[in-house]
Amino acid sequence: MFSSAFLFKSFVKGNGLKHSDDFLESLKAKIKDDPTMSMRRLADYFNIDESTIQKAMHEDLSLRSYVCVPRHLTTSLKARRLERCRKVLCYLKSNAATVKIFLD
Repeated sequence: MFSSAFLFKSFVKGNGLKHSDDFLESLKAKIKDDPTMSMRRLADYFNIDESTIQKAMHEDLSLRSYVCVPRHLTTSLKARRLERCRKVLCYLKSNAATVKIFLD
């Protein structure tokens, strides 16, 4: 079926870009210029895959992504929270001797 002269092509995974010092320095500079830029936008800017940006940030630069999502309490959620807090306070007042709070 295959001739003896048939050779399998060896493939190299990736292009080694994430390990390049020049790439890491430019990535650091871009993050410092605009820390709110998403990994997807960084990948588009550098014209590379998003997973390469993620690995470079997590493994090489030891950075973690952070997303700030504002949380707004509705009036029903506020009422439910207040009710639960009052129950906890009432329980703590009546069972103060049996409650142990551990802090690490």
